[in-house]
Amino acid sequence: MKDIARVILFPAFSVMLGVVSCVAPDSSEKAITAFSIENPAIEGTIDENAKTISLEVPEGTNIRSLTAIFATTGVSVDIGSVAQISGMTVNDFSSPLVYTVTAEDNSTAEYIVTVTVTTKKITTYSFPSINATGSIDESKKTISVAVPGGTDLAALVADFTITGVSVSVGATLQQSGITANDFSSPVIYTVTASDGSTAEYTVSVVQSVSANWTVFDWTDAVSPPDGWQEREAMNSYCTIADGVLSFDSREGGNQAHYRYQFSTPLDTGSAMTLVFKARGDGEPNSLAWMLDFQNTYRGQVEIRNGQVGLQNGGSTIGTAAISASAMHTYMVSYEVLSEGVRINVYIDGAPTAALSGTVTVSTSSIFIRLGDMSNNNAYKGSLDWIMWTADGAFFPGGVDMPEGVSLTP
Repeated sequence: MKDIARVILFPAFSVMLGVVSCVAPDSSEKAITAFSIENPAIEGTIDENAKTISLEVPEGTNIRSLTAIFATTGVSVDIGSVAQISGMTVNDFSSPLVYTVTAEDNSTAEYIVTVTVTTKKITTYSFPSINATGSIDESKKTISVAVPGGTDLAALVADFTITGVSVSVGATLQQSGITANDFSSPVIYTVTASDGSTAEYTVSVVQSVSANWTVFDWTDAVSPPDGWQEREAMNSYCTIADGVLSFDSREGGNQAHYRYQFSTPLDTGSAMTLVFKARGDGEPNSLAWMLDFQNTYRGQVEIRNGQVGLQNGGSTIGTAAISASAMHTYMVSYEVLSEGVRINVYIDGAPTAALSGTVTVSTSSIFIRLGDMSNNNAYKGSLDWIMWTADGAFFPGGVDMPEGVSLTP
């Protein structure tokens, strides 16, 4: 009986061994085989050898909040300690992310995923031959270039840099430093991105205009420019140090100001420009200066510590933020129209007006007033220099400035 039992059990044991030896080892597969984002729907490019995945998304895409859809041969995918679920997990792709794929055998592979925003911008623009640099307003897609008076605009060659793949004017492909264009009227540049989308920039070239400026730069005496009235009352609130005039009326209400009186109203169609460099010295949002222009219509530029505003009489047209307690240059242009006075306020030499509007509040006065304009207002500010011209209303760079004067503080 014992011999028979050994014969029966031995084959059975052999079968059991055979079953165990046929079990496959854990898989080492750990690839990402597909990768995309769902909004906008963009397919990623996978470089398996380099273990990289790249995607280009349109300008305006919020890359800080994107959801990826992916396929993998592994058993799990993580970014750091955060498990990734295809079509569900939201990530910030503003910098490259490392996706770690884990296989059945616990081995891993890392894929670096990079999302790039497709851009189509002109980032610099100039005419090196005449030493003229363009000012780019990205929000408006405009480029303004001031060139010396008398410049031949018929064949200017621009140097530029872009973030797109090409730029053209009409059907003509543009090459930086090579292609010439006629700038006697605005020229439209079309920038094409890698995805085929485009952006248009309008380049305007303005020849600088010579102007006769009345300039006053304080040195060591508290005194306004010749022709300004009511100096004594204003001077009593002023001190001077290092060529900077400081004004402080916080101790009580007053109407101290410097006022320049016109002999007759400026005619419709006339224009002037006033430029000054000033700062607010008080607490945040406290008043510093009021520039009051009255010529049949009345408009004011109100400077506070941290803000500048344009007013139509007593109503606010608009405000713009400025850095507090810092010197800024203000170029204020006035154009006398039949329906009012058009005012543009440019800050620190910017090519685009920070504030703009037409004032329509009527007045019989004809003057410019700088300083505290009404009772019970506490002003505190400093003034470095001031100048004006009646030769026109200019934007920064479109008029020749006196030697040594800069619009950049």
